[in-house]
Amino acid sequence: FDDRRPTDAPTQHLVSLVEGAYSAADSERALLERSIELTSEELMERNAQLERDLAAIQRLEVELNQADKLRAVGQLASGIAHEIDTPIQFVSDSVHFLKGAVLDMLGLVEAASALANEVEKGADAREHLRRYREIESALDLGFLQEECPRAFEQTAEGLKRVAQIVMAMKEFGRPDQREKVLFDVNRCVSSTIT
Repeated sequence: FDDRRPTDAPTQHLVSLVEGAYSAADSERALLERSIELTSEELMERNAQLERDLAAIQRLEVELNQADKLRAVGQLASGIAHEIDTPIQFVSDSVHFLKGAVLDMLGLVEAASALANEVEKGADAREHLRRYREIESALDLGFLQEECPRAFEQTAEGLKRVAQIVMAMKEFGRPDQREKVLFDVNRCVSSTIT
């Protein structure tokens, strides 16, 4: 296009219209570019907000999973406490019974020792013998002879039961293994039942 301006009016008018069209197109292009720029900035801000929201949701998921785990651990602990409480209770009952029985028998042994001392001295041991017979009849030795071994068996059984529960929990709490290994399904089921 030649820099020289045409001098006739129709050509000048045409040039003026073309220049106006170019100018309008440039304005519209600039407006469109600005609109795209604003839309792009808005989209980037929305994207950043979505990323922040997603991160917050992921944090909440982690917290919810942790809360679920803690709730499950609480339920498990409650169940374990209940399972352990029963054998501990009969161990405790047996130990209290055995403590009383031993103290009573120590009283009988003490009376027998006093009686033996009096007999060795050649003194009149009738009062000590009476005291010994009194303690002996109050003790019900037959009952103690029958019940003390049972109390020891119950104590041993209760402690064995607690040990089984603890062992089952240790097996349950073992970390998962990544490699394939032989697995005893019966032992797993038995441990889970325990």
